[in-house]
Amino acid sequence: MLPLEPSMGKLTKRQVDAAEIRDADYFIWDDDLAGFGLRVLPSGRKGYIVQYRVGRRSRRISLGSSTVLTCEQARTRAVAALAAARAGDDPAAKRDADRRAITVKELADRFDKEHVAVRVKESTAKGYRRLLERTILPALGRLRVTEVTRADIAKLHHDQRHIPYEANRCLEVMSKMFSLAEMWGLRPDGSNPRKHIKKYAEEKRERFLSPAELKRVGEVLREMETEGIELFRPYVATATTSMLLYRSERVTSLALDSSIEDSNGRAACHRCITKQARGTRWNSATT
Repeated sequence: MLPLEPSMGKLTKRQVDAAEIRDADYFIWDDDLAGFGLRVLPSGRKGYIVQYRVGRRSRRISLGSSTVLTCEQARTRAVAALAAARAGDDPAAKRDADRRAITVKELADRFDKEHVAVRVKESTAKGYRRLLERTILPALGRLRVTEVTRADIAKLHHDQRHIPYEANRCLEVMSKMFSLAEMWGLRPDGSNPRKHIKKYAEEKRERFLSPAELKRVGEVLREMETEGIELFRPYVATATTSMLLYRSERVTSLALDSSIEDSNGRAACHRCITKQARGTRWNSATT
């Protein structure tokens, strides 16, 4: 038990500066605000503290050095801590939890091992890891998981506004990662900092088959016909070829009429009904 200095009224800067150095720690308490005081160490260091009770336990937290905080600034912090304690919170426990909290980099490592590597397709996993390494961790990696705020996520998303597709994918990765942080007990429930951040509008992306892919489609169709795959009909090949040879931004209907067949079961005709804003035959070298 550290020795207590007799009460000296309201703690002031003059009293703090005049506090003498002793062989052992001691406290000077403020009479106006119960629990607020100054701790004087044998080294000469003086720091403001606040003491309160949680249930039957007495708790004490440091507010800061007297060389950094003024007496009134320390008093304001003490009032906030005491109010939180009266509301049922434990500022000292929160401080301890913050000290033990892992960083976003450590969270990302666990996210990779326990989620990405186990539950995500390899191609998707590569995309997740690329976004983490190139964008997310350089911005947030050193922060403690409990320190990350919605403002941090919003800033990272805003900084990528010129590449909306990638910005939105980063948002998805962070959303999942912080949801798991809640499940793992690393953040309070319902505290995901990604919430309420809207994604950017994305332009639809078209992708056309490469020459190698087109060649493979042709090979598969020939194999199906040669091997007599069940449900295969020549009009399937015809329709597939038609869709590969012609492209349109607005194809409103495609109907295949296979009702007329010859004695060999081959389609005698097919009908392809399309409406095209602009249709372009692909170069035959591509097919």
